[in-house]
Amino acid sequence: MKKLLLTGGGHSHLFVLEALIRQPRPDLDITLLTRDVLAPYSGMLPGLVAGAYSREEMHIDLAPLCLAAGVRLVHDTATELDLAKRRLYTDQLALDFDLLSLDIGSSPKLSAVPGAADAACGVKPIDGFIRRLQQLDARPEPEQIVVAGGGAAGVELALALALRYPAKHISLISRSSLLKRHPARAAHLARQALQAAGVSLREGEAITVVSTDRLQLASGSELAFDSLFWASGSTAQAWPQAAGLACDAAGFVEVDATLRSTSHPCVFAGGDIASQIGHIHDKAGVYAVRHGAILMHNLLAAVDGQPLLHYTPQSSYLSLLVSGPQRAIGVYKGFSFAGTWVWKLKDHIDRGFMRRFQR
Repeated sequence: MKKLLLTGGGHSHLFVLEALIRQPRPDLDITLLTRDVLAPYSGMLPGLVAGAYSREEMHIDLAPLCLAAGVRLVHDTATELDLAKRRLYTDQLALDFDLLSLDIGSSPKLSAVPGAADAACGVKPIDGFIRRLQQLDARPEPEQIVVAGGGAAGVELALALALRYPAKHISLISRSSLLKRHPARAAHLARQALQAAGVSLREGEAITVVSTDRLQLASGSELAFDSLFWASGSTAQAWPQAAGLACDAAGFVEVDATLRSTSHPCVFAGGDIASQIGHIHDKAGVYAVRHGAILMHNLLAAVDGQPLLHYTPQSSYLSLLVSGPQRAIGVYKGFSFAGTWVWKLKDHIDRGFMRRFQR
């Protein structure tokens, strides 16, 4: 019996489990190895921070999905990969495979700035970030919170923190212009929202060094903080590249149009960990979701010796950013818009996604 090992409980693998529930494969030995049995849905994280969602509402329990799909669930963390032996290791186990699928996400790039890895809290892994929020919840006194990163993640986080902690002062540091990959109107709407929320915005300010309670900026100025959250850049776990998988400069696994490793045909990858040759795009959940159906088809097709499907990333997608209490900013095909109706649309989409996988 051939062994299919799914590593990571990310968005792409949710669709693999869903497909296996509809069409079980009792002829295969399928295992899901995941660090988090309760898998967080990143799209609802700003809403959770702002108080719109509970922790339970934004997590998917993988155990009932695996049970319904006929998939063995292993709650552990991958640490090492031996491609010659086709074996994946954790601190406790060795898992053999004929075919390996990776959906292990990414994390903010704390290593980019000296001192950041010691002093800052990344927004991923999400459970670690939530624990940090709980510590802040126990400290109601005024404090200085700094968010590093002027992209969509940083903007949403700064605005959500301002809603959650009205007594604390929130600063957002953006190395370049705010939302530089979005239309100018979206950045304008975000600046308005930040100003209305009382968030101090510093654009074009690169952080050069982080110490225990302050950060140095390229301009020569300093900024003190009590808590520093990092929402800038993205980096991959080290073990896939250490194993010899072909990876890009940032350590993400290189895949072809079928989401198959360019160096090892026994490995597929989806979600943030995948870097498709010839396509450069943000590490966004929309791509992980779109990977899901292609990944499922191609994993089974590879097992069965059938032709593989090709995935072409969409050139544009609907981007929705939480911008205030029951408000959001939307961007689609160069158009930017904002309002309560945008929040309702985002809430409808997010809750619909969760209902699909919550059992």
